[in-house]
Amino acid sequence: MKKQKIFITGAGSGLGKMAALALARRGHTVYASVQYENQINSITAIAQEENLDLICIKLDILLEADRQLILDYDIDVFIKKEDIIIWNILEQKSFNSIIRKYIKAVETKFPKKRYTAPWWQALGIQIGRILGM
Repeated sequence: MKKQKIFITGAGSGLGKMAALALARRGHTVYASVQYENQINSITAIAQEENLDLICIKLDILLEADRQLILDYDIDVFIKKEDIIIWNILEQKSFNSIIRKYIKAVETKFPKKRYTAPWWQALGIQIGRILGM
């Protein structure tokens, strides 16, 4: 397994936090962005306690200046929390099964075989974005 450098948004709580920690626990470098200062302490404490390669960053993805900061990071994979949520709704599976799918997509040896959403899921994701989900 090749160690990946992963940037994940919405890592301050819920599925985003679960995905960030799960990927870091698998040995990947994770840049976990959170929207609020008070979320930094929670995820950083877990990362330090478990000696994870996880760096927590305060970033508001809705601000153009903050989005530009993402370009400063040398990353292999970018994950938006919104996509995790939409996949979970569409597939109606447990959080853990969705997280496992992300781990599998990140860790595959052959980029062409990485998980991609079927056309109906991709359509659902695009509709969700249009509706502001």
